[in-house]
Amino acid sequence: LSGEVLESELVFRVKNYWIKNKKGWNLNSIHHPSKTLTIVYYFPETDHVKLYFPEQKEYRWYSNCSTQDIFGWHKIKHYQSISDKLWITKSGKDRLMLDYHIGIPSIALQNEGCFIPQDISLDLDMMFKDITLFYDNDISGILQAQKLSEKYKYKLRIVDCLPKDTFEMIENFGVDNTKKLIL
Repeated sequence: LSGEVLESELVFRVKNYWIKNKKGWNLNSIHHPSKTLTIVYYFPETDHVKLYFPEQKEYRWYSNCSTQDIFGWHKIKHYQSISDKLWITKSGKDRLMLDYHIGIPSIALQNEGCFIPQDISLDLDMMFKDITLFYDNDISGILQAQKLSEKYKYKLRIVDCLPKDTFEMIENFGVDNTKKLIL
């Protein structure tokens, strides 16, 4: 996605970051942005951030977020104005793929293991007639999506293919074939 699109989605490349601990503020204390790609997701409703280090195997994420921080929530009124359908996925990256490449209004929770806060699920139920959960099609993704589907009475969409998420499907099959698989 272009820098303009990412900026409109509140996703930015980081030059420096500070993390506060008991001893005070530390500059670039996990991975240094001059050596490691560092991305930040910003959540304006709570003024929280989530750092993402996509090229790292360890310490890939760092945040001050809670389950109240929903990827794409800043667009929820727009989604409501264009559709009565909404999809929920497990990551900001997958949400962006669904929204911009597949054309599906979507939000994402902080991670695959999160539940939807009660106030947010009540809001979603009032805003959308048709809500679909779309998680990774591996064991953990399917099990968590099933739990959420049972708890909130949302539809569940599982795509039976080897790539496990939207990003990998698009990488392997292209946008048009991924649309056919998902929709």
